[in-house]
Amino acid sequence: LKIYSEKTYGFIITQIKSAIGTSPKQKLFLKSLGLKKIGHKIEVPVNSSSEALVKKVSHLIKLEHSA
Repeated sequence: LKIYSEKTYGFIITQIKSAIGTSPKQKLFLKSLGLKKIGHKIEVPVNSSSEALVKKVSHLIKLEHSA
């Protein structure tokens, strides 16, 4: 029996550039990640869908791996 009390690993994402001037799809990708404004930080789990979103808006965000 495994007990999952440990924190799951994920990405820490910080928005570093504005969404103004980007395509509507990229604005939706930022919104779906949970980013709202420049300097906003979030932690998302590592999975294929979040990795795809990060790849699409990589020029607008800073990505760190949480420990």
